[in-house]
Amino acid sequence: MPAADGRQCLADPSPAAVSETCLPPRAVGGKVLLMRASRIVPATAALIAIQVIHAAIPAKTDAEGYTGLVLGIIALIASIAALVGLRQDKSWARSLSGLTGVSVAIGFVLYHALPIHSYFTNPYFGTRNIGLLQWAPVIGAIAIGLWCGWEAFVVPNRDAVAPTPA
Repeated sequence: MPAADGRQCLADPSPAAVSETCLPPRAVGGKVLLMRASRIVPATAALIAIQVIHAAIPAKTDAEGYTGLVLGIIALIASIAALVGLRQDKSWARSLSGLTGVSVAIGFVLYHALPIHSYFTNPYFGTRNIGLLQWAPVIGAIAIGLWCGWEAFVVPNRDAVAPTPA
């Protein structure tokens, strides 16, 4: 629903709701994207939450160096920055969220899910003391990271790729 000043608004046109739900339109590929009204914000918030949950769950392994800790902190900072940027409608925030999400997903696969033992990995396969409690956030981080990538890179371009019926 268009507002008087040309902004795109959500369903509730009451004056109190307009200030909360009207967002400046952002054209991407001929499509108006409403950052705060899209699913990229909950996806990014979920990425932050799953990273914190993973960090809080103890996993007693002997293969870990500092690689996971350092890269995890960098990914968490990037996720927080993306969420703040999305809430402020910054043009770079969607890409940062997608890049961070895909990086987290790939990183979790390489670091935990592959049975390769090195200083740079901490594989969970075949390790005693690793159960569902430790695996659940790993699988969640991979899924949520891919969700962020989908929302950032596929959803804005979905109409541009699909052919228009004649």
